[in-house]
Amino acid sequence: MAAFKVLQGILALVDIVNFTNQSIKMGDTVTADYISYFQDKIKHIVEKHGFRIVNSQGDAVLFFGAEGIKVFRLERYALSWELVVTHPLYLGIKHLLTGESIEANRLELNEPLTGFDNEAWFPPFYRLRIVSGDAGVSNLLEQRMEELRRDVAYIPVFGNIYPPVPMEKNFINLSLAYDEDFFQAESSESLPGQKGNTKKNVPRQGKEIDVTLFYEKHRKGAVIFGLPGAGKITILRCLAFREFKGNESKLPGETQTVLFVSCYNAPFYDTWFKQRYASEPGSPSYEEALSYMTWVFLFGKKQVNELTPDELVEFRNAELKVVQSFKEKRLTLLVDALDEAQDLETRERIRQLFFVLHSENRLVLTSISSEKIYLAQGIRQYKIQVFEALSLNMEQVRSLARHILDEDSTTYKNFDAAVWQEEVVVKMTVTPIIALLIAAYYQAYEKFDLRFQMYEMLMKFILLKAWDNIKINAFPFKNLELFFMEVKKSDFFEKHREIKVLYDALAYLCFHLFYNSVDGKAHFTVDEETLIGLFIGFIKKNWPGAEEKTAPKRSEQWFEQLHKDHLLIQTFNREYVFSHSTIMEYIAACYLVEHRRRQDETFVPLLQKCLGNEDYLELETVPIACGSDMLTGFKILGILRDLKPSYPRLRLLAFGVKCLVELERLTEKTLQGIRIESLKEPILEMTRQNKDAMDWLYEYKEKRLKVG
Repeated sequence: MAAFKVLQGILALVDIVNFTNQSIKMGDTVTADYISYFQDKIKHIVEKHGFRIVNSQGDAVLFFGAEGIKVFRLERYALSWELVVTHPLYLGIKHLLTGESIEANRLELNEPLTGFDNEAWFPPFYRLRIVSGDAGVSNLLEQRMEELRRDVAYIPVFGNIYPPVPMEKNFINLSLAYDEDFFQAESSESLPGQKGNTKKNVPRQGKEIDVTLFYEKHRKGAVIFGLPGAGKITILRCLAFREFKGNESKLPGETQTVLFVSCYNAPFYDTWFKQRYASEPGSPSYEEALSYMTWVFLFGKKQVNELTPDELVEFRNAELKVVQSFKEKRLTLLVDALDEAQDLETRERIRQLFFVLHSENRLVLTSISSEKIYLAQGIRQYKIQVFEALSLNMEQVRSLARHILDEDSTTYKNFDAAVWQEEVVVKMTVTPIIALLIAAYYQAYEKFDLRFQMYEMLMKFILLKAWDNIKINAFPFKNLELFFMEVKKSDFFEKHREIKVLYDALAYLCFHLFYNSVDGKAHFTVDEETLIGLFIGFIKKNWPGAEEKTAPKRSEQWFEQLHKDHLLIQTFNREYVFSHSTIMEYIAACYLVEHRRRQDETFVPLLQKCLGNEDYLELETVPIACGSDMLTGFKILGILRDLKPSYPRLRLLAFGVKCLVELERLTEKTLQGIRIESLKEPILEMTRQNKDAMDWLYEYKEKRLKVG
């Protein structure tokens, strides 16, 4: 008996319509020649693409193959106005398609079709759609620009937790500095963070301008760097606002075309290009770069196949207008947050596209300051101007606080009187987002805390990725008071175990960079390998339930997040420095405080390390630790009193006074916060019991006053 094999596929029949009538007209000779040609051609096409001829008779050819099954199973991927075909079928009909009427877009599936799991290679599929004419199509580019015009007329404040501010009544005119030293920075020996550097990170200063002057004087391409929350997106919105205001007095053919592109919403260029042009991308031309930027402005991450035929026509019309504006130097392209691109490949492509577009048009790209090195080569090659969003000055902080606290309120007047005396506030309020955070903190508690508590609140804000959530309107708290209540809870770290492990890892790192280095000097830089290795070790040891095999990946995610949040800044020699030395000193203080609170026997040796070198007395770690809680402060002062240093004791006495001041302020603030007299007694009793820890410093201060 013959063996039968079941084949999975589909039978296809090719038949010539109205063949009999045509053959009668053409005659037997012509018909025979055509039948021979027809069958040979069909056989060649069928066999070339993996099908098999089953039978052929006259004008009919029957063949078999699996491709039909693939097309059938692709049905759920197709929209009502398109046809999805396989790679072999597309190659067979490609020469029949015209760009005028039928457009082909590539479709690459993330998983194999059911029934074809064992195939070693999964070629792309193609979407075919008929492109309609321009009739009845609205101008989507103009619609999007009008939406942008309305949007930039207001400044959102802290993710719309507070009422937006009209752009014309901007309550804070942000400042920029032209970085005149950027092109020499790579060879600069004084750059903070170079290998072996023990100096604190001091930002370079450049020529300062405000946003209005930037708009008027710098029309060509520019890159603006700044800390997260420094107001870079507000600067771009202000530039767009100014362009739209300028368009009001221009003739239709002279107006500026304004595109605002968010890298966060950008699709991966290579995937987009393959879908759009059904071919592999090469070195991008300026037309292709403009086409991509136009796409992101109109549709964001939307895939090519998701567009309706009418939307596709609108896109084509829009890209033609954008290219024309570019040629006529009437294009304003504002590209926000390169660092927020969805992956490294997208970031790299957008970087390339921006440099391809460098021209006489107004092109501005923003990114966090730590991306300077990544962009340096292109910036130098194209001589693009570099600006840095500057830290806020005190007048800008007060202006911002007036918006939050109401200028005529008692709260604002108290804030204004106190803010000048708070060193921690002056150091922390480097960006509008942090200034808002501190103003809201004062509104909630009508006081500023000491450095330890304020930096702890800031670190939790950063590590909770609160700024990321604010930008996408996903901040989980309706107001900042609820946020402050959450981060002050004693079980915060129990709820956020991963943050606790990362916190401990950073504390260990900073403490040992300062006080346990090979050369006995405090170091403010660290290399990537040390960071990743330290993180892996901490995850394995301190994160219950974390699998060992996931530790390397998790540690890389930590590293990337710290870099993105600008806690770590890459230097030109590929090492990393903390964004502010005082943050590093606070984190090192956490390591010390944690050992004291656990009543760990290693606390005393660790503190002695902090005091063993006269150079270490320049650091703020120990004074900050004294402000963490009263027991820690008393314990530290007692150890200082009994220490016999190798350096002059006078230096230790002066250092002790700094620690005493921090403890005194903590005690004062603690007592001020207690409204019932009897509840103050435990605090006063604790102070009496630890009187000896402070008296030696009071005696020293008294002697100095007499000498003075």
